[in-house]
Amino acid sequence: MKKKMCQMLLGLATALVLTGCGVMQVMDGDGMVNENPVTIEEPATAGEASKEETDAAQADAAGTETDAAGEKDAAGAETDAAGTETETPADAAGADAAGAETEAPAEEVEWAPDLTFSTYDVINDTDVDETIFQGHVITMVNFWEPWCGPCVGEMPDLEKLYEEMGSGSGDGNIIGVYGTEEDAAYVLEQVGTTYPVLRYVDEMNVLISDYVPNTVFFDGSGHIIYSDLADMDGFIFIGSRSHDDWKEILDTLYEQVK
Repeated sequence: MKKKMCQMLLGLATALVLTGCGVMQVMDGDGMVNENPVTIEEPATAGEASKEETDAAQADAAGTETDAAGEKDAAGAETDAAGTETETPADAAGADAAGAETEAPAEEVEWAPDLTFSTYDVINDTDVDETIFQGHVITMVNFWEPWCGPCVGEMPDLEKLYEEMGSGSGDGNIIGVYGTEEDAAYVLEQVGTTYPVLRYVDEMNVLISDYVPNTVFFDGSGHIIYSDLADMDGFIFIGSRSHDDWKEILDTLYEQVK
């Protein structure tokens, strides 16, 4: 009996010692060691568990900060892109406005002549209109007829004045206007006229009197020149004049309108 109790106590002691090493060997009822031991994993201590949980929490926190930083960078990139898109149209608009101011054309003087017409120049064989007044400070328009002695008599003086003023290339110009075709070509040939000679049209009715020759003056804008020197309506000169008389009138009116 005592021997059996001693065996049991010895087995129990051995089991306790082995358990402390992390391996428990189970003995059978006869005190013999079981050949199939069971390994028991030791539980982690409270300190170790806390450390692991702390590491995991820190890892999660780092991941959260990283994600937040990434989102912040992405948001910043979007903001920069938005700023670029916003500024670009403004800059382009400013450039367009500056270009518009630079390229703006100079304001042109309105062409509003007192007389509009369309007719034919028999000397230069071309169609003409009221723009014939452009490019000259003053233009003398002399109405004549081939059957009128005083008209034909002053034409050589008008030709001389025309040549003195640059034959239409200077500040002054002379234009003849006639209404009767018969003998007109002959007279022009005999006189040797080179200044423009136009066929009369109805739009010119406002420029004539009941007498020929009569003369009217225009400025470069196509406006009638009015003067106290005129014989009728403040702008119609009636009758023929000499070269010197016409030159004096031309010089006076030129100074008035230049």
